[in-house]
Amino acid sequence: MSIEWIYITLHVTFYGVFFTFALVGLYRKLNPDLGTVRLEDVTLIVPFRDEENTLPTLLNSLLQQEKLPTKLLFIDDHSSDGSKSLVRNQLNHLDFELLQLSDDLFGKKNAIQLGVNRTTTKYCLTLDADVHLAKNYFSDLELLEDTDMWILPVRMYGRSLIAKFASIDNTLSNILNRSSSVLFRPVLASGANLLFKTKSYRELSKSDHFNILSGDDMFLLRDFRQAGCDIRITADPRLIASTEAPNSIKAWFNQRIRWISKTSNVRDILPLVYAVINFSLGVFFYYTFLYLISIDFQSGMYLLLFKLFYDTLSMSPHFLSENNQKELILTPIYNLLLPIYSLILVTFSAMYKPKWKGRSLK
Repeated sequence: MSIEWIYITLHVTFYGVFFTFALVGLYRKLNPDLGTVRLEDVTLIVPFRDEENTLPTLLNSLLQQEKLPTKLLFIDDHSSDGSKSLVRNQLNHLDFELLQLSDDLFGKKNAIQLGVNRTTTKYCLTLDADVHLAKNYFSDLELLEDTDMWILPVRMYGRSLIAKFASIDNTLSNILNRSSSVLFRPVLASGANLLFKTKSYRELSKSDHFNILSGDDMFLLRDFRQAGCDIRITADPRLIASTEAPNSIKAWFNQRIRWISKTSNVRDILPLVYAVINFSLGVFFYYTFLYLISIDFQSGMYLLLFKLFYDTLSMSPHFLSENNQKELILTPIYNLLLPIYSLILVTFSAMYKPKWKGRSLK
């Protein structure tokens, strides 16, 4: 068998299985007849720090909702701008509570823990302070069945080229999570849109990672997984929380290095296995393509067109479900650059420690 057919066989086998299961995860439908989550049993927890410029997006979404949870908790992590005043002024006619972390506590994890400790409802829902929600988001939340944790969809959007590449990166993470949730279990969670049982959090959440500022979501997923909890994921577009993607290379890399940091600290082997296979296939493609080009230019171009067409077609349902048609057009370029991007990212993560909200990650 020639080298190009070895590559094609490996590529189709791995990604064929990968994307087939991702499609199953994408098209899992929520059954209204089975929905048991009630908004009167939900407390919304929003930690924030210096979010004066981004909070209006979430606050406007809340004001436009037809229904809201029984309790709204906003926890301030020592903001130095006008975030607290903004919350008070815009939500003054709603039943909400604004909490402040004490001087000896800081970070998103402590903020969420404070919120959970003040919660009397069955469920907690965490949202980031910069997300946008559909008008019926909270009404549709009642489509969910009773379980320990629901990993809800997060979409990134942006107009700049960098933001679009960051959005593609996020969609690929969503695809990975959908495929893994069908094959094995979810490997990623985002506190930007996460529902969990209050009792389970109090019983299972560990504080061994509170010295690491980022990663409240991934460590909570770890704790629930190790306890054998029922963890489910949905890609239902009605429950998407949309957030703006990083608009600069520095912001994009800072965010991705934070993600790598918290994933590595969780010590979950599955994301690493996926990453190694994906990177290896990318390197193998480069080698095969350059080899073919050197002996038969036409064969090399056929291989390139096969990869671009196959990958784009496989990913298209996921991008279309998130209304990311423009990003889909850029996926062929992204896929070609992915091995180089991955190598740069891993190298930078070993040398560079970004800050989060003005603080060092660890």
